[in-house]
Amino acid sequence: MGHPEWKPQRMVFVTDEGQKIWVVVNPKALKGLEGKHVTVTGELNAASKKIRVITATEVKTGASIPGFHQRFRSGTS
Repeated sequence: MGHPEWKPQRMVFVTDEGQKIWVVVNPKALKGLEGKHVTVTGELNAASKKIRVITATEVKTGASIPGFHQRFRSGTS
């Protein structure tokens, strides 16, 4: 049993570049990838800082992926 003051938190995605935090509106899309370094595609709602993940793949340890690891499409999810 956890600490009585602990409450469940929303799943978030933190970008590599800038350490920006986005709330994941469909956390089931990241099931099994919690706490992992991932590359995602999704729809962003910049006003509410939320992302709807469309695809997610784990970045393998030691893999070299140049540039920005996240690919997004603007949306109003």
